[in-house]
Amino acid sequence: MVCAGDHRRHPLLILALRRVLRAHRSVTLHKNGIIIAWTGGRRHAFLWEHLDGLSCLTIEKYFLGLEMGTHYQMIFFPRTVAPVRIDDHLRGLPDLMARVKGKLYPKLLSQMRAALQRGETLSFGVVSLHQNGIRLREREIPWEQQASLNVVRGYLVVESSLLRRVKIPVHQIPNIELFIQLLQEGVQA
Repeated sequence: MVCAGDHRRHPLLILALRRVLRAHRSVTLHKNGIIIAWTGGRRHAFLWEHLDGLSCLTIEKYFLGLEMGTHYQMIFFPRTVAPVRIDDHLRGLPDLMARVKGKLYPKLLSQMRAALQRGETLSFGVVSLHQNGIRLREREIPWEQQASLNVVRGYLVVESSLLRRVKIPVHQIPNIELFIQLLQEGVQA
């Protein structure tokens, strides 16, 4: 029974219950894939070859110049279902992010290099990469037209004579590390 004066306590109870439910998640890495188990028995199981990408986000929170903590999020991009998000309610998420990249990225990188050699265009969310340059906001930017490509404070910053300065949040670019590596290889080639 709830008294009239107790209605303000319910949001805290709901938030506490939500936190407890979120805490009962687990992620298990296997030789051939990954299993994500959620509260209530729901599970996602993916073979490594069924994952097209990964996006990892690290946000350092500050208040009045004081560091208030760091927030982590990992997003899986499977081929057959919608992206799956895992936030930092899962213990050890930064370590898990590094381990997943170690399992997933070497295979993806070799596939991406081969695709580029065959003349295919690679999609990294809002950015595409091909042998002659990149495609950004429906505009082709050849290698020779790129003034600079940098990652600054969580944004991919592209400057070109063809476009004004463009800033794209890196969490919108799956496999950002592989994108950057392929860019460096493409610019050097």
